[in-house]
Amino acid sequence: MTLAVELLRALKTQGAREIFGIPGDFILPFFKHIEGSGILPLVSLSHEPALGFAADAAARMNLGLGVVAVTYGAGALNVVNAIAGAYAEQSPVVVLAGAPGTLEGHAGLVLHHQVRHLDSQWRIYQEITCDQVRLDDPLTEPGLIARALRSCREYSQPVLIEIPRDMADRVIGEVPILTPSPVVQAAVDECAEEWLARIRKAQTPVLVLDVEVRRFRLRTRSPNWRGVWIYRC
Repeated sequence: MTLAVELLRALKTQGAREIFGIPGDFILPFFKHIEGSGILPLVSLSHEPALGFAADAAARMNLGLGVVAVTYGAGALNVVNAIAGAYAEQSPVVVLAGAPGTLEGHAGLVLHHQVRHLDSQWRIYQEITCDQVRLDDPLTEPGLIARALRSCREYSQPVLIEIPRDMADRVIGEVPILTPSPVVQAAVDECAEEWLARIRKAQTPVLVLDVEVRRFRLRTRSPNWRGVWIYRC
């Protein structure tokens, strides 16, 4: 199966319901597969910032992944404010950004929409995403896609997936579904034990719950929680 189709399938499996996107030269091959496969519907808006805010809203409303698809440089940099906000607010948004082809990047020429460096887009997104992957090797692409989507869900923050324009049609293996990373799972278990220990010791415990309770799908159904005053912010 092609990289584009495997990526679309993986996004749908991980909870994406649609893609908010505006086509551009570097990501046109991927858009061809979005429209041709019918795996996820494409929602096109008139300006890239609107895409980012719409994907953020979709992630919050659906408790799944929001997805943005934009071209290299001008497109990806135009959603920076929205993605930075999603990072600060812990909203899981996947940014699918076009990138120069694998051969173009080594030509030494200044490319369309290039900023200071060929990797300026990548460097900027390192500040506003919890993981970044570039799909430029069919042997590693399934694992990189799986890692990025796991990071997006585990940390509930945006990730960047760069798709060089000559890679969308390449054949790759099936994208695996990764189990929770041991470090993150251990931290969750440790925090849960600490919370329960404190609640059991307290005479009149009070919990002040913020938006993460909803985003991380936490529930308060255990009978051990009787008598606990719960405030939601």
